[in-house]
Amino acid sequence: MKTNFLKGLNAILAFLVGLFGFTSCDEHGELVAEYGCPYATFKVSGNITDEAKQPVENIQVKVKNDGYQIMPEGYSDENGRYTIEDVGAFPVPNVDIIVTDTAGVFDSDSVRVEVTYDRSKVSPDDHWNDGEAIIQYDFQLKKK
Repeated sequence: MKTNFLKGLNAILAFLVGLFGFTSCDEHGELVAEYGCPYATFKVSGNITDEAKQPVENIQVKVKNDGYQIMPEGYSDENGRYTIEDVGAFPVPNVDIIVTDTAGVFDSDSVRVEVTYDRSKVSPDDHWNDGEAIIQYDFQLKKK
């Protein structure tokens, strides 16, 4: 008797999970199933100079959210310019941009930037794409 009860309960639970856990309705009341994860395109760039406003080369740039690195790291070029792009990153409300001189000549610096997303180039049918986040921030580093 206990076995029959458990089999029946499992059947009811499986039905409810299937009904409520994996279906949804669109704006017309049609049943649709969507699987995926929100994503966005990030473009983070800027210039890194010293106190004399001269470009600083080979400064490591990391982009993090809540302590986790969310994009590949980059480095400033001979003109002090850095650019990091990532397609498919998880959308976040803000990012921390951290610059570090691995040679140890300049002090590290960081900033928290609020992220806004532009969905103007995203299809209205694409529910997962949060659009493009373009973040531009310049740093002026001080010598140690």
